[in-house]
Amino acid sequence: MLVKKCFFKQIFLLSTIITLIIFVITPSLAFGNCNKEDVCKMANKMSPFSILDQCPESAPIIAQCKTSARLNVKDIPTPEFVSLEGGGIRDLKNNLLWMQTEIPNEKKNFNDAIRFAKSYSIGNQANWRLPTLPELKSLMSKTRLRTRSGKRSYLLAPFDDGVQWNQYWTTTDCNSVNFISDKYGKKHCQEGESSVWFVNFKLGAIGWNFKKSINQIWLVKDIQVDRTLN
Repeated sequence: MLVKKCFFKQIFLLSTIITLIIFVITPSLAFGNCNKEDVCKMANKMSPFSILDQCPESAPIIAQCKTSARLNVKDIPTPEFVSLEGGGIRDLKNNLLWMQTEIPNEKKNFNDAIRFAKSYSIGNQANWRLPTLPELKSLMSKTRLRTRSGKRSYLLAPFDDGVQWNQYWTTTDCNSVNFISDKYGKKHCQEGESSVWFVNFKLGAIGWNFKKSINQIWLVKDIQVDRTLN
């Protein structure tokens, strides 16, 4: 009888030890050997579902990373716009020359839009490019205004946003900026370099699209300033 009791006691003790080992080991296995730093790095470039494929049950860490790893857009200095006689709008503060309106009938995916901008010229003006998010955002008005075309839009008065949907590419991807807050709410992009932010002046909204999506084009170019004249 004593031997039988000792046997069951040993079985119970062994079972307890095995349970404790499983309890300790399971969290490490469940996260696929991913620590918080690894998960947060992935959170800046990957969707939550892609992260969970590599690091199962890491959802609580992903939620923490969303808060701690926010990369917000940094505005450029408040622009000083001047309309030019030959067309175009110059931003004296940021040394930029803007097209007065969109490029009509030129909806393209992101890579084609980049190539189009590089090859575009008008008059004696070349070296155009797509704007960054802070640059294009600087054209946006907080309220709806009547633009040069007579239409109402969230666009500053010197500009004309044309007649179409008016959703324009920027060059700022979700690896550089992953969090935006506008009047429609908070937007968190975890698609890294595969997605790019856009601005919609008709709605006064900012959002992101995959690079293969189709958006319209608004061009800007840098103005070289001779600092020796100052």
